[in-house]
Amino acid sequence: MVMSTWSTYALGAARTLAGFTFAVLLAFGGDVSGRVFNLLLGFPWSLGVHANIHLVAIGLGAGTGAYLGWMNFSINRYWGLVILSIVLTASVAGVYLGRAYGPGVDPTYWWSRYAVDTTIHLAAAGSGTVAATAIGLTHQIILARRHNSRSRRTSKTSNGMTNAASPSAGLK
Repeated sequence: MVMSTWSTYALGAARTLAGFTFAVLLAFGGDVSGRVFNLLLGFPWSLGVHANIHLVAIGLGAGTGAYLGWMNFSINRYWGLVILSIVLTASVAGVYLGRAYGPGVDPTYWWSRYAVDTTIHLAAAGSGTVAATAIGLTHQIILARRHNSRSRRTSKTSNGMTNAASPSAGLK
């Protein structure tokens, strides 16, 4: 693919949109998996512990989805795990920010103690996508600068002519 400034911007925007879409979908998948995990445990602990298990599962799902948009196989796998852990941490932090600052569930709702507001899913997806996009764009800018700063050397002889045009090229 020919890399120009427009394709660089379009690629970054497409990866961000794909990461956010995957993050929202996997946040809802994490919601379901958190509920199923709590049901499999049988609720042996207090409600606060199971609510946190549920919220962390939402954050892990959203972080995984946000990371998928900016996944990079050209870096070392340990750096990939570090980046994944940063994105997962940002998504889990987004879950708790969405819970603290979101509108919440109507307290008159019968299942309000067990319900989760959808703002939590969007906050987790948004914070994970922001973290993944910041890391991905930083990596993309660093690679572009490295690529542009390489010297474009041509093989020159001592008299300033290229090898193909030098008089001694036919003697070899």
